[in-house]
Amino acid sequence: MAFKKPIEIEIAGIQADQTHIQNQMSGFGEQIQGLQEEINRCESEIEDLVNRKRKKFVDTKKLERQANEFVTGWCRYVAQRKTELPETISAQVLDIQQLAERTLQDYVASLQNS
Repeated sequence: MAFKKPIEIEIAGIQADQTHIQNQMSGFGEQIQGLQEEINRCESEIEDLVNRKRKKFVDTKKLERQANEFVTGWCRYVAQRKTELPETISAQVLDIQQLAERTLQDYVASLQNS
């Protein structure tokens, strides 16, 4: 049986410590890589949410113009079909105009609340 000198025992201990530290560093590297992947995933999700929020933006002035154009066009169509509107149709046209205006106001209010 060979007798190890104290210096050889010390070197063996240092080498064991070095191996242990290298294993720890490797583990830390894997943890860092996992955390970086999580950060990248979170950044991607945030970017997607921001892009979706931008896409959800509705130009209310444009929407209002389109609604008014539709109602006006519909009213003109009804007016052209009959030169003299019976009282009930005339009232229906006014009801539709008021309903369109209320709907647009409700929609604009819901956009401002969200």
